[in-house]
Amino acid sequence: MSGMSLAVALSRARCAIAVAAVATLLSMPTAAQEPLPPALQALLRTDNPVVGTVGATQIRWNDVIYSAAALPPEQQAQVGPLFSILLSRLVDRQLLSDAARQQGYAGRPEIREAVRRYEADLIRDSYVEDYLAGVVTPQAVETRVRALSDGTVRGDVQRRIEVREEMSRLALDRLLAQLREGTPIQIYPTR
Repeated sequence: MSGMSLAVALSRARCAIAVAAVATLLSMPTAAQEPLPPALQALLRTDNPVVGTVGATQIRWNDVIYSAAALPPEQQAQVGPLFSILLSRLVDRQLLSDAARQQGYAGRPEIREAVRRYEADLIRDSYVEDYLAGVVTPQAVETRVRALSDGTVRGDVQRRIEVREEMSRLALDRLLAQLREGTPIQIYPTR
C-alpha cells in the first residue's frame, strides 16, 4: 500500500463509512418540515401511539411517518415494511441528541442562535400559510381564472398556477402593509 499501512487505510475507511452513516442519519427530515405527501398523510394516526422510548423521550407513530418523507416516493408507498428501520433511525437520532445535550451543545451561542432563527422562520411560515389559505381560496382562484380564460385546458392549468401565485403575492403585500401600520420600524445604517 505504497506508504500507507493497512491499519491507517482501514481507519480512514471506517471514518468515511461513519461520516456517510451520520450524514444519512442527520438528513432525515423532522416533523416540523415540509407538508407530507398524500401517501404518508394517509398513514398519520389521530391516536398517535407511542412506538418506542429513548430514556424519557417518547417516539410516536406519527414521528416515524414524518421521517419517511426522506424516502423516495416509491418507498413512501411501502412504509409498512420499513417502519422498524425508520423507528431505529429515530432512536439513533434521539441518542445523538441526548448525548449532545448532555455535553452542553444546546447552550452553545451558535446553536441557540440557529434555534432562534429556525423558530422565527417556522412561526412566520405557518402564519403566512394560514393567512394565504384563508384569502387565496380555490373558489377565488377559479373566479379569477374564469375571468381570464382563453378556453383552452392547457391555458387554464397554467393560468391557475399564475393566478394562485399572483393572488398570494398580492395578499401577502396587503398583509405586510397592514402589519406595518402603527408598528414602529427603525432601520440602522450598516457599513
